[in-house]
Amino acid sequence: KAAIQAREKLNQMLAEMINDRRNSAVQGEDLFSLLFSAQDNESGARMSDQQLRDEAMTLFLAGHETTANGLCWTLFLLAKHPEIQTRLHVELETVLEGQRPTVTQLGRLVYLEKVIRESLRLYPPAYIMGRRTVQDYSLAGVKIPAGSILFFSQWTTQRSSRLYSDPDIFDPERWTPQFLAALPRFGYFPFGGGPRQCIGEGFAWMEMSLVLAFLIQKWRFELIPGQSIKPKPAMTLRSSQPIYMRLSSSAQRSTEES
Repeated sequence: KAAIQAREKLNQMLAEMINDRRNSAVQGEDLFSLLFSAQDNESGARMSDQQLRDEAMTLFLAGHETTANGLCWTLFLLAKHPEIQTRLHVELETVLEGQRPTVTQLGRLVYLEKVIRESLRLYPPAYIMGRRTVQDYSLAGVKIPAGSILFFSQWTTQRSSRLYSDPDIFDPERWTPQFLAALPRFGYFPFGGGPRQCIGEGFAWMEMSLVLAFLIQKWRFELIPGQSIKPKPAMTLRSSQPIYMRLSSSAQRSTEES
């Protein structure tokens, strides 16, 4: 009963947001405006209110836990590799000059982008995905009947030694333009791929980048000794237990190191 009431409340909130935006004279470049303008390539039809609600609900729910898990694993990796965390902090200090990070500055935070990309390679929040075949198909000599469900794993692919040298090592430096260009299309796909690739990928990158930049700019993260952290593959890839860290001021640490 509580779950049904929570679902109805969420539906009501989103319906009100959709109606308010539809009746607004100002249309911007936010999510709802983009969804309102989306058209079917064949029929030209726009989304119904139910379709709008479903798309917004997907982003609201799926985009919350996955991004939080991605940030958690990134901070875990940075805490395990203080030299990488220090280099990231130096880039943030150089580019931001003490100001809060903004979207316009993200293009200049090159090492930040590499850190997040490498974290999503090692610990993709969506670690496995599935697709249903719409017709009979043959793959590498194996006949796959229509209606079959195929599973493929980001975790397995993105840790393959066929694609990555030292695949289990956290190495943001591997993400050079040359390496990216040489990597097969689906050698790295933390947000899926094809027509049903995650609609929130751009938002997730922006959100993770801004939050991580703000945190590392202000704080240093250190793992509390004695913990045994293991991934737990549930709906998303989570930690099997809480990850305890010690925080210290970045300004204080920079003074001590100098």
